[in-house]
Amino acid sequence: MLVGKTVKIVPAKFHGDLRLITDLVVIHSAETSERPSSAENIAAWFAKPWDGKKWIKASAHYAVDCDSIVECVPEKMVAWHARGVNDRAIGVELAGRAAQTREEWLDDYGRKMLDLARELVFATCRNYHLPAQYVSAAEIRSGKKGVTTHAQVTIAYKIKGGHTDPGPGFPMDYLIGGN
Repeated sequence: MLVGKTVKIVPAKFHGDLRLITDLVVIHSAETSERPSSAENIAAWFAKPWDGKKWIKASAHYAVDCDSIVECVPEKMVAWHARGVNDRAIGVELAGRAAQTREEWLDDYGRKMLDLARELVFATCRNYHLPAQYVSAAEIRSGKKGVTTHAQVTIAYKIKGGHTDPGPGFPMDYLIGGN
């Protein structure tokens, strides 16, 4: 876990059983506004994911905004965040939208959030002996370990109606390279 950091815990309603292996960290955009309370709002939704008609069976391990990290599913459990790799990946939801440009991701709010997310991603990589390197769709299929996006998982497993987050403008180099 993160040394010297307080991580809030808001349990998600839905998750799977114990995870046996962890070889990926999957980055998501939560498709929400960038606010200091966004991580807490994402976690609150995972705790009660009701769309007014039915329960939405979704969750992630963590939600991150500019000033907080909230744990929604313990790392040892399977979160339901990226079909195809749920049983072997840690899911990290970031406040923001897939439509954001690189500049929008790297504004003042975004840099603060990405700095927190970087600490989380690096700690997770250390804990599971994963390289803090980007993994493409083809590399996911070949079993390469590292950090990827929900979009790359969608491409890797040809998931219809899949996700494109965190979007083409997402600064993965900043997240895992610190540039």
